[in-house]
Amino acid sequence: MKPLFEPPSPRIASLCFMGIDTKSKIDEWKGDIAKQHTTDRSNYLAAPSAGPNVMRIYEELIIRAAQGKSNFKALVLGSTPELRDFVLKHKGQLHSIDISLDMMHKTSKLLKEQTDQFEHMLRSDWLENPLADNYFDVVIGDGVANNIALDKQDQFFSNIHRVLKPGGHLVLREGIINPNRKPAMLEEIDKDFQEKKIHWFDLLINMYWYSDISPKCTDQSCSQKSFIKFYDALENEFLKGRVSKKAIDAVWWFRKNLNHTIMNKFDLIDLMNKYFQLHPVDQSQDYEFTKDTFLFFFGQVKK
Repeated sequence: MKPLFEPPSPRIASLCFMGIDTKSKIDEWKGDIAKQHTTDRSNYLAAPSAGPNVMRIYEELIIRAAQGKSNFKALVLGSTPELRDFVLKHKGQLHSIDISLDMMHKTSKLLKEQTDQFEHMLRSDWLENPLADNYFDVVIGDGVANNIALDKQDQFFSNIHRVLKPGGHLVLREGIINPNRKPAMLEEIDKDFQEKKIHWFDLLINMYWYSDISPKCTDQSCSQKSFIKFYDALENEFLKGRVSKKAIDAVWWFRKNLNHTIMNKFDLIDLMNKYFQLHPVDQSQDYEFTKDTFLFFFGQVKK
């Protein structure tokens, strides 16, 4: 099959186009959103490179998953360049799967590892794909379950279990709702930001997930949060004088039309436990949200 674009790097050995595209999900990752993902990732709160300890933990977990396996086979869910770089750095066979051709193309230009190893890229979704059973030593992803509908989560983790070898590992970082967090008033969160107690990353997450306006952008029936509904609600509260212009200016550039599935921490753990033996992981201390809301999960395939 003729590729839809020329591979951006000779490291890309194969580019396949299989599976059914979800148009809305593909559209989410175009334009300004794609630009945010492919420019200064250190200022993009969801990127691993935004936190040095996030990067360190990812690398340590990948090394643990690959221990004793020469030329280990790794599957990266999505186009996250930091994760692909770690696999290449440690001499793994890199396979990546993403539904967005645009993001695969653009993030490939951000790979830092200069190597003659090939990357096998597959354009497909994560629920129904042609990947072989029992093939990979490790599956890696950053915020991937957050892009799966609640009623498809079990299928998603079952599929990861299917493609992993016996004894294979799962390395994920997912956004969750921490039930130990108490909702705060917007004014309190804004005050913490103005007093420089929290980074703008935490300002955004706290207002979006843990504030008195969070219910306005959350569909509890399917654990789905809407960024655009959040920003609409935030704008209304700004006009009422509840949020400072400084806070608005800090987060407004991040406005985009994205929807995410954000599960309760313990519900997600219960689901993962069906397929994987989860091991304790020290969480990143880079920011408030990396300590208790964007969490690492490290699991091994259950027989």
